[in-house]
Amino acid sequence: MVALGPLLTLAAASSCLGTIISGHLRPCLSDLTFVAFGGVLFVIGIIVAVIGVIVPDPYPSTSPRVGPVLSPQQPNVTCKKCGSVYSSGLFFCPSCGQRPS
Repeated sequence: MVALGPLLTLAAASSCLGTIISGHLRPCLSDLTFVAFGGVLFVIGIIVAVIGVIVPDPYPSTSPRVGPVLSPQQPNVTCKKCGSVYSSGLFFCPSCGQRPS
């Protein structure tokens, strides 16, 4: 935005100057809106750049207390039908579909 704003302003201002030199004043009024819009883009780009410099990027914490919460390990269950071992958190054996009893 910082680069696009001045380019838009310069292009619109040169177009406006060209229409004034050629003797047409009215078409320059529509170009003035682009001059203003380019100025607004430039100012917004400067504000965003300053905020980006002031506000730091979030860094991962090195504190051991902060981090993902791990769920406790669930004991494994051996299926009575097929003999495969699976987690007791599952509602059925992934191999044969037998429900634990």
